[in-house]
Amino acid sequence: MPSQINGITALPAANGIASVSQTTNEGEAGSGGFQNMLSDMMRKVNDMQIQGDQATMALHAGKVENLHEVMLAVEEADLSLRMLVQFRNKAQAAYDEIMRISI
Repeated sequence: MPSQINGITALPAANGIASVSQTTNEGEAGSGGFQNMLSDMMRKVNDMQIQGDQATMALHAGKVENLHEVMLAVEEADLSLRMLVQFRNKAQAAYDEIMRISI
């Protein structure tokens, strides 16, 4: 019984969250700055969380044929949230380190 294997596509989390714009001469990010990058990152993580929740609800309703699609959506949402939390932790550690510097 032959089966088709579909190609693997790039995950949205890998494309959108980890990318950072080139800096300009003024020191701000080329597409609007650090604040815009953070808000875009948070929006994308929120969208992935919503997609994971919708996939789970569709599974419970019996509307999903492939369980692996639901698992992928939930794992993408989980990984993106974990990455955002680690980013926050690193930013907090950097802030704490800066505050410890004596002038």
